[in-house]
Amino acid sequence: MAFVLLIYLARILGEADFGKYSFLISLTTLLATLTDLGVNQLLVREKVHITDNDLYTADFPDRFH
Repeated sequence: MAFVLLIYLARILGEADFGKYSFLISLTTLLATLTDLGVNQLLVREKVHITDNDLYTADFPDRFH
């Protein structure tokens, strides 16, 4: 399906505009990949160190709503 959409966009947009579209998609994908940079691993590592008391303290303000 994505391949068919790319062919359709290439025919509708023309060479120059499709090139701009492809460049922006590539740049967006690259930047999205770079924004992670190990944040998921950091969050998992830090979650292991949270105690039950820390969880209660973090949740305390939400108990008033």
